[in-house]
Amino acid sequence: RAHVAAAQAACMQGVGDLVGACIDLGIAEATPAVDQEVAVAEARGLLLRDPSRLTASREGQLFLNDLLQYFLT
Repeated sequence: RAHVAAAQAACMQGVGDLVGACIDLGIAEATPAVDQEVAVAEARGLLLRDPSRLTASREGQLFLNDLLQYFLT
């Protein structure tokens, strides 16, 4: 079970890295399209935002494929 938890933690870090790489800007400077997707994911309870990064919520961890789809389309 410890290896599963470690894999999940690495994956959650990857979500923030993926979003950061996709927009290549700080969260405050995100393009309107990305900001809109972030807002939708937050409204669905899949994503948490703080001033320096985006993090998958517990719900977002359970539905990680759904969360990633917001940033791959």
